[in-house]
Amino acid sequence: MTSILDDTYDAYGLFDELGLFTEAVQRWGKSCTNKLPDYMKLVYKHVLNTFDDCERDLAKEGTSHFVSHVRHMIKDQYQAYFQEAKWLHEKYIPMYDEYMETANVSLGYTLLTSVAFLAMGRLATDEAFQWASQTVGPVKDSCVIGRLMSDVASHKREQKRNHIASAVECYMAQYGVSKEKAIVALYKEVDEAWTSLNKDMFRPTKFPRPLQILILNLTRALEVFYRLGDDEYSVVNQNAQDKIKAVLVDPIAL
Repeated sequence: MTSILDDTYDAYGLFDELGLFTEAVQRWGKSCTNKLPDYMKLVYKHVLNTFDDCERDLAKEGTSHFVSHVRHMIKDQYQAYFQEAKWLHEKYIPMYDEYMETANVSLGYTLLTSVAFLAMGRLATDEAFQWASQTVGPVKDSCVIGRLMSDVASHKREQKRNHIASAVECYMAQYGVSKEKAIVALYKEVDEAWTSLNKDMFRPTKFPRPLQILILNLTRALEVFYRLGDDEYSVVNQNAQDKIKAVLVDPIAL
């Protein structure tokens, strides 16, 4: 669902349509589809139905109230998508700091962390969801790692079409450096975020250890998709297929 919406905002939706869709998401309800084009009505209804299904399933465990946290985060994410669409529409290249404030949300890892929390039963509390939504500590480090590795890996391909400036272009604009120096600096930030994340794994915390490990494992998945400057999420090459097959089709017997 997140991939479909990312592509809708990033490549396929017209700017005016994206504004209507974002407004509908903020209002949240089946009655909000009236002004949407048909293809967006289909996507919007799927979003609503997905959340209805989550609430129905989690009601059996007495944790359906947690879905409201995720609903709030998806509103934030679609608002971030629209901000990036607005930058593209206005041909505006934000400064690096401004870009990262929005891009860390549009990456979707705060949302995915919270969705994963839904599957953790009562280990995830209201406080844990609020902590994740603030994008601090290991959640922030995970977002920085994912955003910068993704942007470095994909910016060459994306800049060949009408696309928002990536972290690479925004860093070049803010600091007046070459593309090569910008990439070196961004990878340095990735290393620093990994150091911070690893330190957090050893610090005492009031949150259950499995929630921390979940964040760590999601970040490891980012490394698998974007290491060595490849974007194996957007362009699923044979290497990516072999990795997925090794995990899901031919796992190592324990």
